[in-house]
Amino acid sequence: MQAVYELPSKRFHQTAPLFARAWFDEMYLESVLLGRQPGRVFVDDLITPTSAVMFRTYEYYVAGDPVQSMRQFLKDAPAEVGVFQNFYGWAPVGKAWEKVLLDDFDSLGFIPRLNFIWNHEPLTNWRDAMPAGALILPLDAALAKRVDEAMHETIGLFWSGYDRFEQGGYGFVLLKDNTLASVAFAGSVGTKAVNIVVATDDKFQRQGLAKLVCSAFIEDTLARGLLPTWDTDSANGRSRVLAKRLGFVEREPFVEIGSYPRLPLALSEGKWASESLEGGVTRWHLR
Repeated sequence: MQAVYELPSKRFHQTAPLFARAWFDEMYLESVLLGRQPGRVFVDDLITPTSAVMFRTYEYYVAGDPVQSMRQFLKDAPAEVGVFQNFYGWAPVGKAWEKVLLDDFDSLGFIPRLNFIWNHEPLTNWRDAMPAGALILPLDAALAKRVDEAMHETIGLFWSGYDRFEQGGYGFVLLKDNTLASVAFAGSVGTKAVNIVVATDDKFQRQGLAKLVCSAFIEDTLARGLLPTWDTDSANGRSRVLAKRLGFVEREPFVEIGSYPRLPLALSEGKWASESLEGGVTRWHLR
C-alpha cells in the first residue's frame, strides 16, 4: 500500500539533509524547518526519509529521491489534505525531480528562475537621493496591512498574518506625497540570509523609487548581519535589471514547474485516506 507521512513540526528537522541540497530559496526552507514561518512537511519514511515535500504559502518544494509513493501523492493532489488548493508552482531540488514532475503533470512546464545574491557593492546614498515629497518608513503590522490592501501585496500571505510579520520579518515602504508608492520586505528570514520582495504601484513606476526603498532594506539587512538575496522569473526583465543595479550578482539559476498563467492543480477526491499515528504523525495512504 502506498503511503506518505505528514510530520509534526518538532520532527521537521529530519528532512533538513534533503532540503540542504537546495542552492536557492534557502531561507524559505530554513524558516519552516526552524518554525519561524508555517509550513507542512511530508516524507516517504518515518525513520529514514529519502523523499520530502514542503508546502509553504503557495510554493511547494520537493527534495530527495522521487520515490513512487510520493510521486503518486503529488500527482493525485488529494483535496482532503488541504494544501494542494493553493498551488503556484513546484520547486524541485535536483534534476531527478524536475524530470518526473514534467512526466507526471502534462499541463505544466519549466518556468526558469534567476537567483541573485548581494555582492557587497557600495550602497546608494538613498537619503540624499530622495525626491521631494518622498518618505521611507519601516513596516510594522498595521502599515504592512495597509500596504497589502492598497498595493495588492502579499506580506500577510508570506507570513501568515501581520503580527507574525512584525515578530519575525521586516521591511520598508516609500510614500510619495503621502501615498503608498513602493515597498521592499523580507519574504523570509533565515539564520544567514534574507530574500527580498519588492513592488511598486503602477502610478509610480519608472521613477527610481524601488531602488531607493530596496537600498534602505539592504542597508538594514546588512546591519542585522544577514545577506540579501533576490530571485525572479527570468522573463521579468525589469526585476533582473533592478537587482543588478542594486549590486546583486547571479548565482546558479533554478526552475519551477508550473504554468503561465498560474493555473491550479486538478485535485482528486476519495483516493487517499488518513489516520493519526503516535507523536502527532498523520499517515496518508492510497485506498
